[in-house]
Amino acid sequence: MRSSGFALAVVLTVLAVLGTHAARADIASDCTEWHKTHGAGSVFPTVCLGEMDGLKLPNFAGIGATHRELYLNDLDIQMAFDQGLRLYYAFNFREAYRAFRTAASFADMRKNPCGYCYWGIAASLSVAPGSFLPPEPDRREARNALNKARTIFKPEQTQAWGLTGALLARTGDCTPQVLNCAGKRAVDYYNAVKPLAAANTHDPEIIALYADAVLGLPTGERLADGRKALKTAMDAPFNANHTGLWHWYLLVMEASDLPQEAEAAADKLRTMAPAAGQLQHTPSHIYFLLGSMDKSLAANSDAVSADLSYFEDTRNPLKHPDGDVYRYESYPHELHFLIASALMRGNRATVELAATKFLDAPPKVPGGYRQDFYRTMYYLGRLPLATVKEVEEFPKPLDKQPLASIAYYYAQTRADFWNGKTESANLKLLDAAVAAYPDKQKCPDEYKTFHTEPCLVEILSNLAHAYAAAGTKNWREAMSRGLVAATIQSKMRDGLPGVWVLPANQTIASFYLQAALAEPTPPQDYLKKAQDFLGESLKSRPGNGWAYFGLWQVAKHIKDGKPADAEKAFRAHWTGDVPALNHM
Repeated sequence: MRSSGFALAVVLTVLAVLGTHAARADIASDCTEWHKTHGAGSVFPTVCLGEMDGLKLPNFAGIGATHRELYLNDLDIQMAFDQGLRLYYAFNFREAYRAFRTAASFADMRKNPCGYCYWGIAASLSVAPGSFLPPEPDRREARNALNKARTIFKPEQTQAWGLTGALLARTGDCTPQVLNCAGKRAVDYYNAVKPLAAANTHDPEIIALYADAVLGLPTGERLADGRKALKTAMDAPFNANHTGLWHWYLLVMEASDLPQEAEAAADKLRTMAPAAGQLQHTPSHIYFLLGSMDKSLAANSDAVSADLSYFEDTRNPLKHPDGDVYRYESYPHELHFLIASALMRGNRATVELAATKFLDAPPKVPGGYRQDFYRTMYYLGRLPLATVKEVEEFPKPLDKQPLASIAYYYAQTRADFWNGKTESANLKLLDAAVAAYPDKQKCPDEYKTFHTEPCLVEILSNLAHAYAAAGTKNWREAMSRGLVAATIQSKMRDGLPGVWVLPANQTIASFYLQAALAEPTPPQDYLKKAQDFLGESLKSRPGNGWAYFGLWQVAKHIKDGKPADAEKAFRAHWTGDVPALNHM
């Protein structure tokens, strides 16, 4: 996000104190207690970030034009509130919280109370799609803000009461007897907001909350209702520039597995807020599902640039402690997506540039937020397009990074076999790291758990042994171990771009191809098997240039293969040098 020269510096100045009711007095003690009980790698509560930030509010440019009229006849309050709303819908909850607090403080000091400002505070502390367990300091302050809002709203303001009621349900107290607190909140939230949405079909804040509630309980029928509600609100001319509606629409369309109906909306959102990283990024989920890797790459490149400009803006210096979710989850996710999109197109230069940033993205404290995962994705993202020498020079994993250690030894094992070795000492180190991995037992018995890392361990282990078998021309074993990996990948629940980006089916296809091409006359049944596996890989990852490369190789040898057409399709999906079969 770009700050436009602190255009509000005179009006939105540093406030020495909050308004009387702008925050609980015990936030500081809540934060102290949180840090005592949560070590490195834990989420840093937004209210605790707010304690560090104060209320010096820059005027961010390029984050959209979303607006909700407060009818308070105070431009300062309105501008701060609208900025909070825009940042909230851009998922920068830290900055949204600061803006809403500033708006509420102005309102309180000027004896012009703003209930919606307090609702905004609560929203920025509690609404993250699919998450119903915010840090306790955030949840407590959200409920405090909602209760304050209800002392301001008049009984006849039914929409306002409905909005606060929905978030009170989303942040409800859970007694020790409630075993599934997140599930209870999701149900209560949905039940609170559904009738509200039915009665207010064009209110963008209500419909956005309804879409959020649907994503918390995403059945086919609810998703269909959510899509219909969003489209109705989006079709209203006065909502044409509401980034929240378009953002949540893309999330619902992704969950509905209907990306083909959302591309136009993705394109539009890209134009609405060029300086909001996450609003540039989210369209790439649609592009990636459609196989439009060039558009996904461009969207994430713009997202990374926007967020780097925000982080590096010397006019808005912020500290980013371990657990700052926007800095250490949203931004690295954009880099991960950029690497995945470039990898699919063979764009080695972009992979290398993004990987350098990705390696530097996690917090520097030992055991920091998602350090182990990000370094794992760094190894796996660079590996397919890297040279043997580059792999051998990969930086080693840090202490207490069990997943990254497995990925590192997997990469070194691959390099050994690329180098023509028939045995690998790194494979033995990989086996030891896999055996020591603490959560290995959770996969493959529980494919549907969202905790996908244990399944990734099994994929890496099976593929490493598959490549080892291929190194000695034991194709049957290679195909068998590859099929285990492909089965796990097909059954585990995974998000985008995935912990294992390239389909394991294409690896099996490469084994069939290599086995076929080792014969004086390539067996047609092996070529047909390779063709079938590559077709399956394109179903899960359309636009995957690696699969088109494999199909080109098949077409050169299979009966009636049309290699010229296959090569043309490959070139349309690939921008780099022609890869090798054993890198698939």
